[in-house]
Amino acid sequence: MNGKRLLTLTGDGNFVIKKREFSPEQMFRYDASSRTIRTFSNQQRSVEVEASGRARNLRAGKTTGGWNQQFTIDGAFLKNERGLVIDVAGSGDRDGQNVLVWKKHGGKNQQWNIEYADVDKIQNGLIPDKPFRLISKMRGQRALTMQGRNVVIRDRNNGAQNQIFVYDSQTGSIQPRTNRNISVDIGDHGRGRYTKMSNERDIWTQHFQFRGDRLVNERGLVLDIAGGRDRNG
Repeated sequence: MNGKRLLTLTGDGNFVIKKREFSPEQMFRYDASSRTIRTFSNQQRSVEVEASGRARNLRAGKTTGGWNQQFTIDGAFLKNERGLVIDVAGSGDRDGQNVLVWKKHGGKNQQWNIEYADVDKIQNGLIPDKPFRLISKMRGQRALTMQGRNVVIRDRNNGAQNQIFVYDSQTGSIQPRTNRNISVDIGDHGRGRYTKMSNERDIWTQHFQFRGDRLVNERGLVLDIAGGRDRNG
């Protein structure tokens, strides 16, 4: 369509079209063996027809390889295993317009271009498997720091390995570069309001992604410096 908008994963797992944002939510990987379209920010999730294929809406769901997650490229169309194609609802060429599947009729709202992306151009999200620091935007610009199993802020130290993390796209979790078996986790199984390092378990309390300049959990909780206290520890 004229707006040249991109398929975009929203925070609640829905799909819409939006203008280019250079974010992981607009990037995908195609797994040829299972014929699934994996979300780039969490490659355990795939594009799927909602309600096990009984609905028309598209969602991101845990990859099962079921028929409602299987898509192939058919010219300019992304066709499901049962012949439905990915369709911009009502041909609405505007940001936030919902995306679903529909019978193929050949309209522009069903046609897509595939662009192969350079992950280093990501500006609004975490680049998987690339080491990074998380720097607070408060005046002190302190870095997120692993202190034992606790997570605190401390003065940035370029030689400190406990300030360097990696985003694991297979689980959507943030892991210390020095120990990929643990992840930033919400304490008390998600009932707490503190973060700590826990064994990697691929659960919602460990799933994070950037939304603008905030680090947001899968259920909408935001990484927060307690009391706004801009000091070490």
